[in-house]
Amino acid sequence: MKRTAIALALVVLGLMSLAMVNTAEATLLYYEGFEYDPGPATNPPTPWNRSFFGGSQSATIEAGSLAYPGLASAGNRLAQNDPVGGTLSYAVNNTASINQMFSSAGTYYITFLANVLRYQGDLDSLGGPTFEALSTGGKYVRPVIRGMSPGMARIELENWPGNVERVSASFATNDQPVLVAVRVVNDGGAGGDDVRVVVNPDLSLGEPDWDNFLLQRTADNITDAVASSGRITMNRANDFDEIRVATTWAEVAVPEPASLGLLGLAGLLLLGRRR
Repeated sequence: MKRTAIALALVVLGLMSLAMVNTAEATLLYYEGFEYDPGPATNPPTPWNRSFFGGSQSATIEAGSLAYPGLASAGNRLAQNDPVGGTLSYAVNNTASINQMFSSAGTYYITFLANVLRYQGDLDSLGGPTFEALSTGGKYVRPVIRGMSPGMARIELENWPGNVERVSASFATNDQPVLVAVRVVNDGGAGGDDVRVVVNPDLSLGEPDWDNFLLQRTADNITDAVASSGRITMNRANDFDEIRVATTWAEVAVPEPASLGLLGLAGLLLLGRRR
């Protein structure tokens, strides 16, 4: 009887987890999985363009999504193909959905995957993405990632206002896609906003320990009460995928459906053995 109860519980947990994934996907403030046909990133129907920056176009949609243990991924990826010292490669998406992060007090979460395949060293000050409020205030959160040498990368964090000094840290990539996770606490304009970054969190352990951060900026003011829209800018020589912005960790760390299904499968196997 006890084993049957455990098996049934596993089945129910698996089904509930799958349902939670569907709900989480539907309540994200922003999601981009680059599920477009391979080709120039500005080809319709992609929302990406170069209307603000102009210049040559070298950002492309390439086949195959980036993967990270425990994270759901699908579609293709955005590839930034500029050489070191070349014309900046920008892909810009004007989207109103990230406006809330700047205009309303609260806690927000950002995750994205990056494949650091090209090594800029200190020549490149930007590695995208930049999450920005579109208004006269122009507030933004910019977690920058760039390759330093094979197997190593540096991540930097810069928030508006002013030409603030970036905080940075280096880490090993092991030549694998990197999951960057950001927590943004907007205090509503009091000037004490707190932005923290962790890299490659173990998703099986749940929400990261934000007190054990890799980077932090405090005492900033990213609040822009008049912001009515937003912009995400991707630039320079990295591949990016699975960009999520949400109000809870569960909505940006969507687990792989296959791993959730294993719970239900385990329960069904136990039930089968019981019989």
